[in-house]
Amino acid sequence: MKLKLTILFAFIQLTFSFSQTSLIKTKNNTKSSSNCENNQVDITIALTDNEYKILIPEEIDLIIPKYGRIKLNICAKDYRNTTLPMDSLELDIGASFINTTLDPIKIPPPPTASRNHYSRSQNPDCFVNQMINIDAYNYSSGIPISTGNYNINLSLKNNNIIQDKTSLPFKVSDTDYINYIENIYRNPNFDNIIVGCGFFNVLNERGGNNSNHKIRLYYSTDANLSANDVEIGTEISNSLGRVHFETSTELYNNLLMNNRYLISVIDPDNEYQETCENNNTYAFKIEQTLDQLPKILPEIEITDIRMYKTIDNKVAVSSTITNTGDITKKVSKLDFYIENYPRQFMSREVIPSLKPGQSYTSTLLVTWQYYSLRLHGKDLTVIADADNDVEEIDETNNEKRFRAPYLSGTEQTYVTVSPNPFSSYVTFDYTIKYKNTDIKLSIYDQTGAVKYQTSRFHSEPGNYRIKVYSSKIGTTGTYHYSFLKGWSGLYVPFTGTIIRQ
Repeated sequence: MKLKLTILFAFIQLTFSFSQTSLIKTKNNTKSSSNCENNQVDITIALTDNEYKILIPEEIDLIIPKYGRIKLNICAKDYRNTTLPMDSLELDIGASFINTTLDPIKIPPPPTASRNHYSRSQNPDCFVNQMINIDAYNYSSGIPISTGNYNINLSLKNNNIIQDKTSLPFKVSDTDYINYIENIYRNPNFDNIIVGCGFFNVLNERGGNNSNHKIRLYYSTDANLSANDVEIGTEISNSLGRVHFETSTELYNNLLMNNRYLISVIDPDNEYQETCENNNTYAFKIEQTLDQLPKILPEIEITDIRMYKTIDNKVAVSSTITNTGDITKKVSKLDFYIENYPRQFMSREVIPSLKPGQSYTSTLLVTWQYYSLRLHGKDLTVIADADNDVEEIDETNNEKRFRAPYLSGTEQTYVTVSPNPFSSYVTFDYTIKYKNTDIKLSIYDQTGAVKYQTSRFHSEPGNYRIKVYSSKIGTTGTYHYSFLKGWSGLYVPFTGTIIRQ
């Protein structure tokens, strides 16, 4: 819906409540040194002898955050040579996202004294100067508009006839990166120096994807980035939104002796449109000697454990290991245990070398039968760096315990009982999928007394049946059965009720 926003230019200040900031920058997308709090756009109403025009800055690129504010500084200037009177003008401001309608703007005629005082080539002062604010949200609902491209439409009218119209484009963004230098570290052998940098998006409440962003590092004579500063290198951020630069101890000592600064820059090649482009640098003065620098270490964490059924009816036990430290970790071991008192070893996997922020998922595959008999309902323990091969920041968080979940599968229907109720006999049909499987069937009466019991050993997979005649069980009534399936003394029980008529 078109907006008509009324602004009384009789020097009455109209304001609305706003919250965030924005930035006007040139179309060549170079970094701007503008104040991010100053999001003002100058709109000029130019009155000449032949026409009335709306003038907005050329090549404007206006970017604001959600809940952001656009400031319109409207200035009416009289460039006419004539002394003839003129009618009052009206200025409409329209934007579909505001979703409301207000009265048109009234622009009164300029004072008579000003008409002969200025020539067209001169730059007269504004005879009307009004600042208004427009929020990037729906005025009816108060809901902020989504990220994307929008327009504010301006229309200048005289006696309801359009004299000029234009639009002010702007973009709503959820990106504003700020970076920082966490610290400077030395590796344990004093071989090199590590500069740890990080960044975050101050407008993204959900965190977002922090990987694959560039950070560039310079050294400088002061805290301000300039063309004379020397580039150390460019790194790509990992999933934790961090990068690490390696440099020599010789260079570090030289920078320390000469009172140099390190300056990090996020998005140095302007690949992202941000609401503020002048907050992407961070300066860090080098002050600590090599002996004073903290030692840099890797940190191994178990960041995910899960168990699931595969399409080929196996069970996968997977564990994800992440290096959350500041230096590459070397090859290590990962152990899986069953908590059976005493703890029983399951398997050992090898975890490759991991860079900071890098993860590796190790997956152990077991048969469905093994899961059913050994893992179902049990506690499992995963131990990272099982042999303590890696010196870490924290050596106490390498072990995690979890309960094996219930997994449904084709083997869950182990036995089919029919007919039930029965009169002359009842059958137990079942499928064996693994060699050397034991079956034990017991039938009990209501008191718990065993009325029938049998066992089978199947050396080969196949479909099998146990047929039990009524004479083997007893009189009419309700009975309970226990059907055990397994091997080596480990069984999975299945129970149910049968009725003899």
